[in-house]
Amino acid sequence: MTKTLRVSTVLTIAALSAWTLAGCTNTATPTASEEVSPSASATSTPTPSSTELVLSDEEAGDLYLSIVCDNNAAIDALATAFNEGEAELLAGGAPDPANVQEKAQNRIELNGMSLDILDDSFYVWPKRIREDISHIRESYLSELSTLNQMATSDFETAYYSTFAETEGGATAGQNIRYELGLDANTSTSCDDFYGKLPEIHAETASRS
Repeated sequence: MTKTLRVSTVLTIAALSAWTLAGCTNTATPTASEEVSPSASATSTPTPSSTELVLSDEEAGDLYLSIVCDNNAAIDALATAFNEGEAELLAGGAPDPANVQEKAQNRIELNGMSLDILDDSFYVWPKRIREDISHIRESYLSELSTLNQMATSDFETAYYSTFAETEGGATAGQNIRYELGLDANTSTSCDDFYGKLPEIHAETASRS
């Protein structure tokens, strides 16, 4: 069976994350995956307590970008690692997989941090985006098996690996951006949020 060029696989990588996922990357590759309506009624808003934080739209937007911006930067880095070895592979060579393995491992770590935060019951997301947040979580979770393969295999095997699509993952990020009134420019919206994910994760870990 004819193998599809890695270019399409890299597009899949960018598309899936995204919180990818159109999360927040601004590369030439298409992304799904990121991304104001009336506030939820008082009856549907959980009562604040010392064990939860009911997020305002602004707080939810900040938390969302704190998660997706670092992930999308890691997606770009992995795509670049594949691009650097692509010509050699297609010419019949066997590129060193070390860079791809390193970048895939970094994505695994960031995905894990993101899942911990998304599973943290301390954060109560605005009701109207909870389903989209769930789709983002599912996208990160579904990527782990492929990323683990990339982190442990030779370049060619990793190059032809593909990510499974998840229901709702392609539009969830953009829906979240729209609902929270976030900057439509997925590059400039991340300027103040790179490096935030480990900080937020440390807070989540401290509550465990």
